[in-house]
Amino acid sequence: MKYKHALFTFDLKERIAKLERELLNICDSLLKKYQPLFAEKNLLFEIELRREGNDPFEPGYDSSVLLFIVSDKVDEVKFHLVPIWECQRAFWGLPVSKNVPGSRIFGELVDETVEEINSELEENIMELLTE
Repeated sequence: MKYKHALFTFDLKERIAKLERELLNICDSLLKKYQPLFAEKNLLFEIELRREGNDPFEPGYDSSVLLFIVSDKVDEVKFHLVPIWECQRAFWGLPVSKNVPGSRIFGELVDETVEEINSELEENIMELLTE
């Protein structure tokens, strides 16, 4: 769901922080549950909450869940990315890194619930585990 800068409120910031905390817990849980199964197949399994930036309402802030598997046999990497929140500045719909006159700040929050994201991650993990 897209949010214009005028809709950046304390409640939205708290919602983003809560979602990130819940997904961090899910990442830890999935890592503990599946890492031994991948280790049996000589695969490196990692899942983490990745954040760039400090303030969710500053352009350049980005948070997502990154799931990846590395096989040392064929130097193969498989990954899945679930974006959570991204804040950027745009001018006429194109992302810009500087404050250009007329540019606007907006953010985009994932539409899925924590449960839906958890299911999506579990499905991807099982798919990668059975390959």
